[in-house]
Amino acid sequence: AATTRTVAEIADHELANLGKRAKRRLERIQKQKEKKLEKKAEKREAKRLKREEQQRLGLAVDLQRGEPNPDPEVAAANKERNRARKSEARAQLYADCQQGPLVVFDMSEEWELAMTVAERASLAQQLMYSYGYNKRALKPARLMVTEEAPRKTYETPPSH
Repeated sequence: AATTRTVAEIADHELANLGKRAKRRLERIQKQKEKKLEKKAEKREAKRLKREEQQRLGLAVDLQRGEPNPDPEVAAANKERNRARKSEARAQLYADCQQGPLVVFDMSEEWELAMTVAERASLAQQLMYSYGYNKRALKPARLMVTEEAPRKTYETPPSH
């Protein structure tokens, strides 16, 4: 089995005995190794810059893992801000849904009995896709899942 060596690893007298293709191959391998080292250095630099930015923002960084370890007060403020933002988004989505059309998914027992297990799983997946897309839609619709009996009618909440 032939070992791959770079141009720098081959002595001058050995290099003179190599053919044109072998020389090109060695040069290509050398360029690939240099490119790999450059990418690694860029990645290391990006990680360092990210860590400095987090420290500048007041986050203490866990040096072993390089992950932000926020101050308890900062974490509590962030959590409260995220909770308020989600609550506002949920309220806005609910208001938009009330203005949109009503889409009813009829899940009566006759449909359930006619479907295989795989078809039911597929239907559940499609309902989840519909729900997710509706949340991102510019004009969301009100989604309602129903069954034959009135007591089994559920209107889906606008978001979880």
